[in-house]
Amino acid sequence: MYQDFVVDIPEEVRGPVKMAYVHTLAHDILLIYNLVCAIFCMFIDADAISDLILACIFCPFLAIINFLIYRRLYNAGRTGSSLSYGLFIAGTVAEIIIGVIAVVGWNGSGFMGIRWCIKAFKESKFVGGMTLINAILWGVFTGFCVFMFIRIRVEFKKAGGMEALRAQAVEKATLGAVKAAKENPEAAKEIGKAAFSSYN
Repeated sequence: MYQDFVVDIPEEVRGPVKMAYVHTLAHDILLIYNLVCAIFCMFIDADAISDLILACIFCPFLAIINFLIYRRLYNAGRTGSSLSYGLFIAGTVAEIIIGVIAVVGWNGSGFMGIRWCIKAFKESKFVGGMTLINAILWGVFTGFCVFMFIRIRVEFKKAGGMEALRAQAVEKATLGAVKAAKENPEAAKEIGKAAFSSYN
């Protein structure tokens, strides 16, 4: 796997891609730890049931989404695609928002952050300490996301920025339309006729 990474990714962008890979692993570990915190909170407060259910859902769902976001950057590093850089940046912004929610951790959010920490300390110092660590780790993770966002923006600009992104999006849409026309020539003719009629 490491050999594939070295072959696929040019040396100048290898650093950010490695950083994103570590970020993905850290994100998955944090989701598991958050789930453990939710289980312990259940022992001291029955209201944690909704957070526990959400934490169970978030664990696989957000892990898969995060991996797909990482793959966008991997693809961008391999091909220099501005579209992939743009999608990764959008995904990173979403992760920063999720990170802020995780740090705050109010009831029903699925994250055991500061709000749960304050509540848990009244019942159990051990569980309160666990949720405090969870909030701190999510805070560090969010800070890392911001740093990574800034770093990848530089690579995005090198790849052509928004102009290249728009050009690649148009090219992709055009290729998709051509492919669809080849696969369904009759439907393409009908669409062409309808467009010509409306133009006239």
